[in-house]
Amino acid sequence: TGVQTCALPISLYDGGLRYGKRAEAEARLAAAEAAGEAQRLAVSQEARDAARELAVAGEQLRLATEQRRLAAEAAASAERAYREGIASSLDVLDANDRRFSADVGLASARARRAAAAVALERALGRGP
Repeated sequence: TGVQTCALPISLYDGGLRYGKRAEAEARLAAAEAAGEAQRLAVSQEARDAARELAVAGEQLRLATEQRRLAAEAAASAERAYREGIASSLDVLDANDRRFSADVGLASARARRAAAAVALERALGRGP
């Protein structure tokens, strides 16, 4: 009984092909990790920017609310003064115009605040 041998074609030297493929795979992995880190940093920055914008929009809304309150008081005062004969109708029109402008500013500030809140939710991955 003889021992049978099987000859397998195994190349002991491949000219560095295996090492090259490994180095290529390691380079692709490093590039993917770097891209992932860059994406993480971009998302983090977007969330910080959105939070800052929300804070600014909140302050603008607070100021617009106060401006609307003051304009309403001035309009009411002008109307009283007109009824008492102290102010002209032009004074009343001017005060009402400022109140209307304050109303528009308040609506705009509310819209900016809402948009900033939506942007923050989106940046945090919780929105549409």
